[in-house]
Amino acid sequence: MKYKLLLLSLFSFIYFNVSAQVQKEQGRIIKKDNQELTGFVSYFFDSPTEIFYWDAQNEKHVFSPDQISEIRLISGQRFVSKPFKSASGTHDQIFQAILITDKINFYVREGNNKEFYVEKDGIIYKLENNVKLIKEKGKELKSYDYQYVSVLSQLLQDRMDLVGNLNQIKLQEKDLLKILTEYANGDINYYYTPNTKELEHNNFWSVYTQVSNHGGMNSNVETEGFSFGYQVGVQYHFGKGTRSSVKLAFNKSTYSFSDLNVEALSLVAKYQYEFLKKSTYTSYLVAQVLEFTKTDINYKADWKEDHESGGISIGIRPGIGIEARPSDKVSFFLEINDLLYMGSIPKNFSVGLNYRLGKTAEEHLSL
Repeated sequence: MKYKLLLLSLFSFIYFNVSAQVQKEQGRIIKKDNQELTGFVSYFFDSPTEIFYWDAQNEKHVFSPDQISEIRLISGQRFVSKPFKSASGTHDQIFQAILITDKINFYVREGNNKEFYVEKDGIIYKLENNVKLIKEKGKELKSYDYQYVSVLSQLLQDRMDLVGNLNQIKLQEKDLLKILTEYANGDINYYYTPNTKELEHNNFWSVYTQVSNHGGMNSNVETEGFSFGYQVGVQYHFGKGTRSSVKLAFNKSTYSFSDLNVEALSLVAKYQYEFLKKSTYTSYLVAQVLEFTKTDINYKADWKEDHESGGISIGIRPGIGIEARPSDKVSFFLEINDLLYMGSIPKNFSVGLNYRLGKTAEEHLSL
């Protein structure tokens, strides 16, 4: 039971923590020596020390944060490389610029949680709200240190009218952006506004097919003979820069038991989240959340009467997978299914092929 609750908590956590990436977007890199390179850029927050660049001949180059000063994408996004002092020392890191002004700059970094930073007088400060556990009368209570309020109070000393409002803001992008914009007082050099026309190209569809081996049925009944299934579906990706997608698929499965066989036709809906995203592969969690099923139950004994049934199933049936991308269009994946039923692991697995529909970024550029 604890294992199932842990998995359900994990899926709930990732659903509300969707992170951005830069995946082969058109733009330019400005190096520390002021050389400008125009082409396609990838940057994955799961690989923070690598910036990938493709030139006009589609040759791939890899840079580190200490080699570049800025990334500018046609989507309107800008990323800057800045030295940041952490517990492990001072290293150049990539930050997404949200606001650049003559007085103060506002940056974010993506991960499982969004991180916020401000820069003033060449020094970058991380804004945090750390949890503190306090024991009171034998009970453990949760409290927060509101560190971001203290940091901003020091940085905005020349605007005491704004300092007085800091206790009313939350550690959220919109609240921080509002008060820092007021502090800039019109001296704004850059304010991130998404280029909606370009972002539309980031959302895309793909089609996929997979074959499955079924070690169990309905997550709790172990099969006793060769059981398999075929699935064909479509996948909608919420942009190349996000980790989330949804799947809608038609599935046909056969489950074999000692005394009967079950033939099932179903329409399924799934949610997928890429928790690790690299340039050539991703690792993901997938959850089947809805299923419309029609089943034919065929008994092996002649004296038992075959019958049909059907219904709707709503609930989380989680799995985990890895997907390799040899090209921008084609990928191959392997999944372990029904993680809530430990008895069927690793018997419940799928292998499949995914093909992207529509034009890639390079094909849009060539129009």
